Amino acid sequence: MNNQDTLFTVDQYMKQFGLDKLPLLNAPAILVFNKDMFEQLKALSSEENKPNKQSIMDFFNLRLTNRSIRVFLSGDGSVSAAFTLALLARRGITGIIGIGYSVSLVPDELKIGDYFLPYSSIRYDGASQCYLSKEIPVVVNPLTLARVYSIITRKNVTHFGLSYCTDSYFHLKRDDVRGKNVMSLDMESGAFLTVTEINSIPSVLINIIAEEINHNGEWKVDYPKARNSLKQLTEMLPEILTNIVRQTHE
Repeated sequence: MNNQDTLFTVDQYMKQFGLDKLPLLNAPAILVFNKDMFEQLKALSSEENKPNKQSIMDFFNLRLTNRSIRVFLSGDGSVSAAFTLALLARRGITGIIGIGYSVSLVPDELKIGDYFLPYSSIRYDGASQCYLSKEIPVVVNPLTLARVYSIITRKNVTHFGLSYCTDSYFHLKRDDVRGKNVMSLDMESGAFLTVTEINSIPSVLINIIAEEINHNGEWKVDYPKARNSLKQLTEMLPEILTNIVRQTHE
């Protein structure tokens, strides 16, 4: 589809709201989907951040190990993630880490507090299918995935595998995910992997397991433990971003 076929483009949106006048970022960034996670990271920042009430997107600058990294909040779900990523792509980000909470569907292997790196997503969210049919696979760059895995696994248990992305947990049946080698359930991986791929943005998605659901449908939740894993992850973010951006030069 070309711009003449499109009812409303990203460039038109940015012009309408004055975003086209902002300088290009020309830097990597972090995108989180959850307000709680956003506030947890903000509390860990050593950089003073003024409220950005006039901004169309929530963000702050996270300073760790003498490097400032801009963190954006999209909000939960694939629609919010796709919208924010489309704007960031036009703002000229050079790479992005997505960070979210997700649900383990294999609690004997993938436990609360573990890190999970989806190499691909079964995309049953609506937003990603506006870009690509769900039959078309989206896959993380394997070299990037290997590099990030090697960094994170030094600190905590890390897995990579297949995620299932949905717009609502409540309509899912066990047979929807059973037998598909799916390890994790979330609401953003489909949009994140799709929009970054079609915009050629070097990226990786890091999900922290905050909930488990077993084969009997029993749920276990432990967000304090997941938040501790998030705190550990912040120490590794500069090295992870460096390795993601390396992809563009190879």
